[in-house]
Amino acid sequence: MMIHIAITQEAIDLNREISSSFHGSCCGAYAWFAGVVREENEGQSVVGIDYECYEAMAKKELDKIFSEAQKEWGIHEGRLIHRVGYLKKGEVSLFVGVTSPHRREAFSALQYVIDELKKRVPLWKKEYYEAGHQEWISCHHGHG
Repeated sequence: MMIHIAITQEAIDLNREISSSFHGSCCGAYAWFAGVVREENEGQSVVGIDYECYEAMAKKELDKIFSEAQKEWGIHEGRLIHRVGYLKKGEVSLFVGVTSPHRREAFSALQYVIDELKKRVPLWKKEYYEAGHQEWISCHHGHG
């Protein structure tokens, strides 16, 4: 299985990620997800988010998560890019993609990778609100 994991301060270009990822005819399914900084959280208008990450530990845990997904759903490739630093609302914070022979396995593996990332990967975010205050928000939760 081929895995690409990146933690970056650079903007994530969805068109580039989608078009340059996962070439080949071994798989019939390529599923991807993009996370975007939303304009509202729990009734508060969000201006932006500052993401922090313990990169070495994050990459190690993400490798484990992709390996687990490969064992369970037979994915052939996995790709994950997470942005760190300050992002404005509307900017892409996360791109995840997987390939597998069939769509059901691709969707299941993709959901698993995203859910486990939220539970296990050392990421933190500080939300900045239009009202002028800011708050650290746990990335470890069951929704999002």
